[in-house]
Amino acid sequence: MKDLLAWFGLKSFPFDKNLKTQETLDTESLKECTARLDYIKRRGGILLLTGDPGVGKTLALRRYVDSLNENLFKPCYTPLSTLSRADFVIPLEPPPRPAAQTLQKRRLRPDPKSPPRIQGKLR
Repeated sequence: MKDLLAWFGLKSFPFDKNLKTQETLDTESLKECTARLDYIKRRGGILLLTGDPGVGKTLALRRYVDSLNENLFKPCYTPLSTLSRADFVIPLEPPPRPAAQTLQKRRLRPDPKSPPRIQGKLR
């Protein structure tokens, strides 16, 4: 492996996980990902970052975490390799309501055939 470093004139391996984020190349896709992460930070919310292997997801997140204020944010890394695409599928139809809620809503609606109620005091 050292022969490869010498051949290309490199001082360290370019895809090492211990690479300092300040030493990375600032590509357009990395800038776009950073902008989206900043947007989520400002607005609040959840972001799902996906992509093919080797496109720089981990590097983008490491670089982003390094830019956060340590007094305001506490980054936490939780690798979960058991997730699949099916875990993110949202059902298109809402789940059925329990019978008690449906019955309660029916009672609250006024009957259109009943006479209107008069509010106020009778003399």
